[in-house]
Amino acid sequence: MAVLAVVTLFAAGFAPAQGENGRFGEGTIFAKITGDWEGRGELNSNDGTVTPVTETWTGKREGEATFEMTGTRTFGDEEPHTFTWRYLYNPTTELIECEMTMSTMEQPMRFEVQVSEAAGTVTLKGPLGDGGELKIVNKVTDGKIVGEVTMTDANGNQSLTGTVEHRRPGKWDESN
Repeated sequence: MAVLAVVTLFAAGFAPAQGENGRFGEGTIFAKITGDWEGRGELNSNDGTVTPVTETWTGKREGEATFEMTGTRTFGDEEPHTFTWRYLYNPTTELIECEMTMSTMEQPMRFEVQVSEAAGTVTLKGPLGDGGELKIVNKVTDGKIVGEVTMTDANGNQSLTGTVEHRRPGKWDESN
């Protein structure tokens, strides 16, 4: 189940995303990821298994305090599943909080995220049921999102790594 939670991009935030039109408005990293996206990549487990990943999703702002990403993802030969990442600005803590739900999971998964507008990154960390951790570092640049995925076990040993790149539909034939 943990592998299913690995691929998608963003989750919850330690640093609030600032901008002229609210936490998710113009001038924020979330404004750059609004709209339609396609993701392609692969996950590599420590036993040598390589799992291709494909996904399509849409990011959209819902008011000053909410941003939502919804889509469909496929791991290897498995049946596609749906997912939603819902970001909420918490004015009490001044943090962005988020949970991910998937059609293949009974319970949502919560993450801690650090947003760096200057670096164009969103770093997320989520606890796994076995005491391990899932970490995703997403870099938003040049019309792409590149997510570096690492999963560690309770002893800090890497059990899964990978990269998933996201581009706008129709932009995969371009050289960069």
